[in-house]
Amino acid sequence: MLMAATDTKGALSETQLALFEPSGNDDVLAALAAYFDSSKEELEEHTRRVDVVRVRHMVMYILREYGGMSFPAIGRLIGNRDHTTVIHAVNKTKNEVTKDPSILESLTGPIAFAEALKLRKQKVEAELKEMNAKLYAEAMAHIQSSKANRLVLRERVIPEGI
Repeated sequence: MLMAATDTKGALSETQLALFEPSGNDDVLAALAAYFDSSKEELEEHTRRVDVVRVRHMVMYILREYGGMSFPAIGRLIGNRDHTTVIHAVNKTKNEVTKDPSILESLTGPIAFAEALKLRKQKVEAELKEMNAKLYAEAMAHIQSSKANRLVLRERVIPEGI
């Protein structure tokens, strides 16, 4: 059904493999579109051409099932579509995959890319959580030291004769 351009043995070309390396293209949509011999602009445009719709649905499915992205995030990524549109596309593709599991065999590259994206996202989220905890601890320590400095009792000399 949807297959990438492969060599005679069915393996991905070197150009396509480079797209799915973790240090490769940071534009997720462009990388996945390139796998399907499409362009990012085609996936984002609001066309109903069957060839574009199939690729768009497959990309939405991969990002949801293997990339762990939310429906609204996928909708924003692919041409600011409503999340219900993404839900429909994912469910439709899920049904197709259930009927013909061989579809997944042809998608090992994009699935690996989406899983790598998910791992990178989790790593960044963990780093952000750690940084927030550190900043919070520093802020609390600063607040405590400020309070302590304000509460220091100072000896006041009262002049005689008043």
